[in-house]
Amino acid sequence: MADTSTLQSHAQRDFLNALTQKSTDAESTDFTIINGGQEFKIHKVILSLHSKYFDRLFKSEYKETSQNRISLIGDPPLAVSCMVQYFYHFSYKPEPDTYTEPRPSISPTPTQADPLLPSLVQVHAYIYTLAEKYDIPGLKRLAKANFTSTAHHMLQ
Repeated sequence: MADTSTLQSHAQRDFLNALTQKSTDAESTDFTIINGGQEFKIHKVILSLHSKYFDRLFKSEYKETSQNRISLIGDPPLAVSCMVQYFYHFSYKPEPDTYTEPRPSISPTPTQADPLLPSLVQVHAYIYTLAEKYDIPGLKRLAKANFTSTAHHMLQ
């Protein structure tokens, strides 16, 4: 017979799997984040649980609350996309073609990075800043850890 902690662990895993599936179910969402020409359909309860900023917003009478949408003007689209990933997966992974790869500071073969793309360490910094702005403590801790790990890798 399974012990209580094992059963609880399975229940948590099942819940997180169901939550991940809901992230692609636009019919059950009740809020839209607009940024950089993209619309992210999301659940208010998920936003409220992760972000004190959004929790306060939903308790107010601002137009964003009545219209069930908000435009995040000025926020880096890549960081917003990663933030939304985090809400449902408790992690984020930027698309490979949206940043430049980190390389050691002394590289035997220099690479030509696209000057218009941020480095991966910059991406983590953008995400950290966004997490600070929207009061998302878990994302802030994760972005800081990812920043540190990436920077350490670059200095090896």
